[in-house]
Amino acid sequence: MTKKTGLFALFLIGLGFTGQAQMMHVREKSGTKTSFAIRDIQKLNFSGGNLIINSLNGNPASFAFADIRYVNFTDLPTGVIPSEKQKPELLMLFPNPVRDILTVNYKSSGNSLQIEVMTPDGKTVYRKMIHMQSGINQADVNVSSLPDGLYLCRIMGGKTVLVSKFLKYE
Repeated sequence: MTKKTGLFALFLIGLGFTGQAQMMHVREKSGTKTSFAIRDIQKLNFSGGNLIINSLNGNPASFAFADIRYVNFTDLPTGVIPSEKQKPELLMLFPNPVRDILTVNYKSSGNSLQIEVMTPDGKTVYRKMIHMQSGINQADVNVSSLPDGLYLCRIMGGKTVLVSKFLKYE
C-alpha cells in the first residue's frame, strides 16, 4: 500500500467515526473557506506540502499546508453548517493539518483535564494531564514524531469528553 493510499484509507476510516459526514471544509489563513460535499470527492492527495482534492467532476483543488488554518467535517444530516458566532466551539485544534506542534484551545471550569491523541483504531499515542483555570485555555502538543495520517484529539475532564479530528503531515 502506498503512502498516499494509506492516508486516503485513514481519511475514510475517520469518516466512519462520525457515521454521517456530509461536508469537508478547508479554512485558509486568509479567511477563505472552501467546502466540498463528501459524496463529490473522488480522491485526496497529500503531495509536496499540498492537500489536493480531486472531485468527481474532474476539477482539482489544491491547498498549501502552510496556508491552511484548519480542515473540518460536518456531521449534520441536514448539511447545515452552524455559524461560528451562534455555536462557540468548546474544543478547537490548529493548525489543522499540523506538522510539529498542535495547539489545543478549549473551555474549562478549572478542573484537571487529560489530553489524549489517538490513532483511528483507538490506540493512544500521547497522554498528558493538565491543571487548568476556568475559561479558555491553551495547550501545545508535540506531534512531530507521529507518522502522517488522521488522528483524534480527546479532552476529558469531569463529566465532559470532547473529541476532534486532525491531520498530521511531514
